[in-house]
Amino acid sequence: MYSNDNTDLLPSSYIYKNGTGSGNGYVHWSSMVTGRNEISFKDTSFACSSLNIADAAAGTQGGWFPSLPDKDDQSAVIAYTANAIFMPRRKFADPAANGNMGLVKITAAVAPASEILLAEFTSDPALIHGSSTAGGAAIKSHRPTNGISDGGSTWGGGEVGDNANPKMLTIAEAKSAMATPGGHHIAYVGADRHNGRSNYGFVDGHAESLTLEETLTPDNFRWGKKLYSQGGAPEITK
Repeated sequence: MYSNDNTDLLPSSYIYKNGTGSGNGYVHWSSMVTGRNEISFKDTSFACSSLNIADAAAGTQGGWFPSLPDKDDQSAVIAYTANAIFMPRRKFADPAANGNMGLVKITAAVAPASEILLAEFTSDPALIHGSSTAGGAAIKSHRPTNGISDGGSTWGGGEVGDNANPKMLTIAEAKSAMATPGGHHIAYVGADRHNGRSNYGFVDGHAESLTLEETLTPDNFRWGKKLYSQGGAPEITK
């Protein structure tokens, strides 16, 4: 297991190959955990047969293509996204450029059996297309998701500064994000993939089929107890 070989650390969701920007491509967590430093490598364990991408330029039956298919060290087809509180967008080679965002030890999880580590991607191209200064307009299949806000505002994973007020997303906020591109990153999740439910992988290694509402219930919130990837690991509150 990756964390066993890396002093209990979980990987970043992705890093820049050149350390500063996407020009040379990304190294995705699928490459890190398999040790396959290959561009668009084939590994069906990262695909899901029930994920059908209608946009043939962006994906296929099984999942999304990499953002830069001719440059990214990433599974050629990806159906899963990580939870940014555990696997953040810590992408710069210079630690100072990552601000207060750090890698997370798997042992830091307060309740590993009830904290989501991986989720299934949406099949909606409008929700996974995006634009950024470094990466430009592209399919953002390398990005992580999350189930929190910054006091009600969108939290993009820590790359633009600290989350001053980590709060649980409400069901209404999550559904609104999934209906309108450009909001909370929980929109990357295919929450109704399997008859109104979706499969989630937890920090302790088990998986569960849950409704979106079940993941966001405040008294049993599954998206994390703390913002582990931010310095000080602040508690996530209602």
